[in-house]
Amino acid sequence: MNLIKRLLKEEDGQGMIEYALIAALISIIAIVAILAVGPDVKDLWDKVEAGTNQANPTP
Repeated sequence: MNLIKRLLKEEDGQGMIEYALIAALISIIAIVAILAVGPDVKDLWDKVEAGTNQANPTP
């Protein structure tokens, strides 16, 4: 019974878990943002590439 009480009172690992949860949340948000913006960035890249190919065609 003392072991259970001691484990409930111990808070050493709590900070690390909070940091891990925050890091996971930031990672998930970054992945969602990249997936949401990715197609627009690809379209822009394709337009820039097409423009540079028209301005400087390869022989």
